[in-house]
Amino acid sequence: MPKGKRKNQKSNDMRGEILAASQKILLEEGFRTLSMRRVAAAIGYSATAIYLYFENRDAIVAELGRRALEHLVAALEAVDGKLPPLERLRLYGSAYLRFSQEHPDAYRLIFMEDTDLAETIFRCRGSETASTAGERAFALLAQPFFEIRNLDTRWSSREPGRHAEAFWTSLHGIAALNLTCAKFLQTRPEELAQLVVAALLAGLPAV
Repeated sequence: MPKGKRKNQKSNDMRGEILAASQKILLEEGFRTLSMRRVAAAIGYSATAIYLYFENRDAIVAELGRRALEHLVAALEAVDGKLPPLERLRLYGSAYLRFSQEHPDAYRLIFMEDTDLAETIFRCRGSETASTAGERAFALLAQPFFEIRNLDTRWSSREPGRHAEAFWTSLHGIAALNLTCAKFLQTRPEELAQLVVAALLAGLPAV
C-alpha cells in the first residue's frame, strides 16, 4: 500500500477508535465525564495524540452526532420518494423505528441523553454538521404533509410543519419507549406508527 494511503488509513482508524471510545463513555458514564484525557486513557494514547484528530471534546461529540444523524437520513432516503405521500409516511415511520432498533446506541446518543450533550451536538453550523443532517431528516418527514395539503383542498388551512412535528415526536416517543421499557408496549412499534399516521390524516381519502 502506498505511504499516503497507509497514513490515511491509520488516521481513519485512529479517528474511529476515538469516536467509539467516546460514545461508550458518553452512554455509560455521561457527558460530564467525557474529556480528551479520559478518551486517551480509554484507548491507550496520550491526550496530545487525541488533539491531532479532534480540536476538543465538543468536536468529538459533534462528529458522533453528525454520523448518527447521517445514518438516520440514509434510512429515510431509502424510501422511494416517488411513492404517494401517504405511503411514504407509513414507510418513513417504519424506517425511523427500524433505525432506532438496529442502532440503539446511536439513537440514544442523539435523542435520549442530557440536554448539554444535545446542545453540543447541534451547536455547530455549516454544510457538514449534525444540525444540517437533522434538518434533512425532518424535511423528509415533513415533505409528504406539504404534498397532501396541495392535493386536498380541505387541508388548505392546515400547517404541514406542525403535523410533521407531531409525527416526529410521536415516532420518538414510540422509539424511546421501545428502547427503555418495551415490555410495557402491548402493540408492535410499527403498528403504533401506522396508527399515528391514520390519526394525523383522519378523514382524508387515500393520497
